[in-house]
Amino acid sequence: MAAAVEAASIGEYQVKAAMVYNVTKYVEWPSETANAAAAQLNLCLVGKGALGTAMEPLQGLDAKGKKILVRKLARPDDLSACQVLVLGEMEKRQLLGALEAAAEKEILTVSDLPRFAANGGIVGLVAEGGRVRFEINLTAAKRAKIKISSQLLKLARIVHGAER
Repeated sequence: MAAAVEAASIGEYQVKAAMVYNVTKYVEWPSETANAAAAQLNLCLVGKGALGTAMEPLQGLDAKGKKILVRKLARPDDLSACQVLVLGEMEKRQLLGALEAAAEKEILTVSDLPRFAANGGIVGLVAEGGRVRFEINLTAAKRAKIKISSQLLKLARIVHGAER
């Protein structure tokens, strides 16, 4: 029984990693951010949990003509080279600080933390009824100057504003 639960859990995180990969194909960063790492797309990981580990196989994949470079950060202090920030478990104070810093640096934030998009993150991954869905916070995306394709928005649950 434990092996079945573990396998289901691993499958869920593989799906979440695939969703993050696909989201990067439908996002436009401001020209300054996009040009900062012309040959690669830096996907940075902060915090604990299985979501960060699930991102490792994205290393080297192509997204919009750029190779994905997966980087683990000990703390969300130096986000200067990141275009995508995947946030794992951390204290709420650290989370809010990371979201603030990411918005200022025009970084796409993604997490599967509860109510992530409602709390100011851009893309929240939500497991519902055995499926993984995503929420997009349009206010947070606009604040970070990130444009999200209408094709992606059609598939998402839209969240406005941020509950702090």
